[in-house]
Amino acid sequence: YYGKGNVEGYRRASRLSIEEAGRQLRYRFLTRTAMQYGFSRIATGHHLDDNAEVMLMRILSGSGRLGLSGIPLIRDGYIIRPLLGLSRNEINAYAAALGLRFVEDETNSDDAYLRNRIRHRLIPFLKETFNPGLHRALGRLALISADEDHLLNEIGEKALKDAIVSELNNSLTISRSGMRQNGAAIQRRMLRAAISRVKGDTRGFGLHHIELIRRLLESKEYPKTLHLPGRILAICDGRVLTLTLSPVSHRVRFARVNLDEAI
Repeated sequence: YYGKGNVEGYRRASRLSIEEAGRQLRYRFLTRTAMQYGFSRIATGHHLDDNAEVMLMRILSGSGRLGLSGIPLIRDGYIIRPLLGLSRNEINAYAAALGLRFVEDETNSDDAYLRNRIRHRLIPFLKETFNPGLHRALGRLALISADEDHLLNEIGEKALKDAIVSELNNSLTISRSGMRQNGAAIQRRMLRAAISRVKGDTRGFGLHHIELIRRLLESKEYPKTLHLPGRILAICDGRVLTLTLSPVSHRVRFARVNLDEAI
């Protein structure tokens, strides 16, 4: 099955990086093909080296526990990564032994991209200078972080359930006091769970957006409205916080939150 798309046009329209635009179009194609032909799984070729690169990118950007979980083995119940425990060298050796041909993306050698600089410069330096088993070590960190992230998500889901005042189609109202009685870590999980219930997922939401909502809860001036990615509106009147889908998309420049203070 073959597909193509205008990555640059999609990038401009969606205001994404070129890498993220390409990733989204690839997954759209794969999902559409799976649904069209009744396939129950999509298996991608992500491996141990990919996981290490992703984790280092997230560490350098100041990611939280979710980011340290790395690439998930299963996503959305049908996207699976069966090669995630194998290194690039192991996969290449297997392909060579069986005479399997493969295609390498030509952009993999372009150090204009952060991920490639991490692959070609940072990882070799870290392996040579600090830990030759870096990929395995980061893989262990990902597994531990994923387990702890799952536990925090369960706690956040329960806390959210207890704080919900009302829930309608594409709208969720939460008690402000119910939110504030939990610590910052659980508040973040509650908000991610709430966004997922309203929007269907949390794509496009980072720690920055979550902290903006938490700042809204601490404000002393009400009512206040915050425009967020995915047409989400956060409205706080001092008593409750409502997350709802706006009928129109808003392009908003966010004032940068000092995450060092927020965390």
